[in-house]
Amino acid sequence: MRPLLSNNVTQLEELFEAERTDADALMELEAELTNRRVPRAVTLLAKVRAALKDGSTSDVSRSIPIQRQLFDGRPATASMPANAVPLSQTPAKPAPPPVAEIPAMPVEEAYKILHATPGSSWAAIEETRRKLVERSHPDNLANLSAEKRTGVRSGAKRANAAYRYMSTSLRHLEA
Repeated sequence: MRPLLSNNVTQLEELFEAERTDADALMELEAELTNRRVPRAVTLLAKVRAALKDGSTSDVSRSIPIQRQLFDGRPATASMPANAVPLSQTPAKPAPPPVAEIPAMPVEEAYKILHATPGSSWAAIEETRRKLVERSHPDNLANLSAEKRTGVRSGAKRANAAYRYMSTSLRHLEA
């Protein structure tokens, strides 16, 4: 379990400053910071490890461990940052974006866009779509005029729409 997961690096830095003599708190910080890859977290991890290594921490532990202070809803103490967020107060995850509606199109148009026929295999349809969409990759658009870039992107969107339509409407027929 990562009790300090909901804290940002600034809060972890403040916690380090407030708890730099507490071995238990430093070990919890070290455990959390090993999972962070941003430069400030890496720097703080080095400071925490140095503080643990140099042995300047006291062996006297606080009566209430740091994770209980942070996550059991108790108010922050003077030895802890005031802006540490208890787990019970973390915001809920945002709702996922709505699923794009599949445009209705005639089957013949979908086949035409994907250069396929009713007898084409699903693998061939997938490969054609991939090639059509690959044309709109930024590396392939770099040397094109703005008009041509727009046209290629539009073609890729149409290929994806035709593919989505066929995959939801027609793929079950292949089985």
